[in-house]
Amino acid sequence: EIKLVYVGRLVEQKGINEILGFSLKLKNINHKFFIDIVGDGPDFNKIRSFILKNNLDKNIRMHGNLKDPFEIMYSSDILLIPSTKEGMSNVILEAMSIGLPIIGTRVGAIEQQVGKEFDKYICNVDQIQEDIYRSYVDLISNNNIEIYGNYLYKRCSSCFDISKIAKEYATEYKKIC
Repeated sequence: EIKLVYVGRLVEQKGINEILGFSLKLKNINHKFFIDIVGDGPDFNKIRSFILKNNLDKNIRMHGNLKDPFEIMYSSDILLIPSTKEGMSNVILEAMSIGLPIIGTRVGAIEQQVGKEFDKYICNVDQIQEDIYRSYVDLISNNNIEIYGNYLYKRCSSCFDISKIAKEYATEYKKIC
């Protein structure tokens, strides 16, 4: 069974409907999967109703807001972040810091955060469900979960380390002062 996780607000722009459509596709092909949904928002009850209506309650668990979602993230195989609008996502940095593979979208800073080496797991906004499925199949079929996770962990350490970023900020600050 592959464990996926979504962490974020439960609103349309975060792509939660794409995750629900993707989960139906997996269920219809009798694939063994489980999705933890961590977060709250105006679409919470609508999502819960969809899950119950489509008999997905054995495949999807809604947690609401959690102060610390790391325990769930640690036990997951893949983070889904299918947003149609995004800035620089903290949840992506958190996933990278623990080597959690990410399937995301080409919006905001997601591509810059993940890097070009594994950009095949970054989905086009106009075909999110198809690209999530394609990325998912590639990750599990080619045993790329561990390779991609290790890459993200190393990338986070080298590109987004707090002491490195602080030094870069200090250098830039000195240039303008």
